[in-house]
Formats: sequence, structure tokens, C-alpha cells
Amino acid sequence: MGIIEGSKKKYYLYESDGWKMCSVIPLGNDLYNLGNYGGIHTRKVFKGNVTKAELDKLKKKYKLYRKEELTQQTTIDEFLL
Repeated sequence: MGIIEGSKKKYYLYESDGWKMCSVIPLGNDLYNLGNYGGIHTRKVFKGNVTKAELDKLKKKYKLYRKEELTQQTTIDEFLL
């Protein structure tokens, strides 16, 4: 799969507050291309090609979620109600 076929499966990763941080384009079985939406502070982090393991580390380190995962996250306010 190349960049053209992968762009059809493109998705975005968001912070827990809904801020779009990066785009992810699958390029192959274990290769993803990242695009930065987080601004100047993350321009070197969300750039280039990464493996699935590296993508998982980035998601964990920066607490990033896909749009459908974001709706599943619960907040402390929901528990207090």
C-alpha cells in the first residue's frame, strides 16, 4: 500500500480535550506516515514514517486517541454526577 491508497484510510489522533494533534496515513503492514497538527512544539515529534510499535508509544506518551476512542473516554465529572 502506498501513500495514495493509504490516504483513503487516513485518520486523526486527538488529545483528550478534542484538540487535533496529528494525522496518520497507513503505508504498509507496519508503517505509518504522521502529519503534524499540534503546532511548532510538536513539529519534530509528529513527522515522518513510524512503525506500529512507535505509533503506540507516541499515543501512550502524549495520551492521543482516535475520534471513536475519544468518545469512550470518561471524565471525573461523569463519575461525580
